[in-house]
Amino acid sequence: MIPPRSSSASGSAGAQRASAAAAGSFVLPETALSRDARAGLDAAERLRGYHQFLQRARSAKATAQAPNADLERAVLAQARQALDDAGTLARGALRAVRNLRDGGALDALTGGFARFLEESGPAQVSDLWERAAASEEARAVLRRAGLSAPMYAQLDATMRAVDARLSADGDRIVVAGVLGGAAAQAAMRTTPRPAAPSGVRELLCGGRFDALADAFERGEAAYLTGLALPDDEPRSDEVALGGVLASYQEMVRHVRKLEDIGLDTQRGASVDAVLLIALVAGIAAAIATVILCPARDPDINFNDPIACTISKILLNLSLAVVLIALGIEAKQAGAAVVVQTGSVVVHGVVRDFGTPAQSA
Repeated sequence: MIPPRSSSASGSAGAQRASAAAAGSFVLPETALSRDARAGLDAAERLRGYHQFLQRARSAKATAQAPNADLERAVLAQARQALDDAGTLARGALRAVRNLRDGGALDALTGGFARFLEESGPAQVSDLWERAAASEEARAVLRRAGLSAPMYAQLDATMRAVDARLSADGDRIVVAGVLGGAAAQAAMRTTPRPAAPSGVRELLCGGRFDALADAFERGEAAYLTGLALPDDEPRSDEVALGGVLASYQEMVRHVRKLEDIGLDTQRGASVDAVLLIALVAGIAAAIATVILCPARDPDINFNDPIACTISKILLNLSLAVVLIALGIEAKQAGAAVVVQTGSVVVHGVVRDFGTPAQSA
């Protein structure tokens, strides 16, 4: 079980987030955020290259007349390097999320998005992507943020293919849709956590992001007892944490499968690739927020400079896609669609990620 956030540093960060949210603005550690996010994007680009290599290797194995030990060894060596890159991407994403959260930006931007949906009505992920980020001007902004043309093409294809509807319900962002042939609905709370724990649940679980992120950084085990409450809906940092750990876990499984049985020649549809692209989108949005958008206003206005609109929309679309993907994974595992981060991380691997909610 993760201990409560009792350190003065955690309290200070919580007070800073609450203060920023109350003021309707946020602050950013620009140098650290830009550095960590760019490291994550660079790793994602290398992972894209690995997946292209993997496709060629599968084709070569499928057409080979006999087993090829050299091919298997080459694939395993490349996979182990890709696992290192997946760790770099995960750490960069978690650091970026922490920096956004601690300055109050994460709660402010998701709150602004909830207000946007409340005022404009429900919207499809693909429609918002098309409106905010599919123009040539938007491509130029994302290139400046560090997104390569091939990575943008993958992001564009992913966002257009996501069949999900976003809506607001008070302080909640609700996403419902289909991904990889599976349907789910999940919700995310946008209100900031109080600086001091407001109850037993917050006392026990309020520090789970920091505990798991710190353990991942150190490569140590972290044990978390998730409280299975029917109305337990994650906050934005927990959604990001879940996406990061689930994506990294799948890469670990991939390497272990190569070690155990070698390369398979076919791969079925999976939400894991979508998770990876969603994380890349969130990181690019974080960079665009820091470097290209001087305003610190969390509300969405399509008359604002395009860099500001893209950064706000893309960050929230990234979280929404992660949320629906995690909801689908929880549903497939037999858990309630309510997404929780009750899990255990052992040597960088998330065990039993989906935590079933108790029946009401």
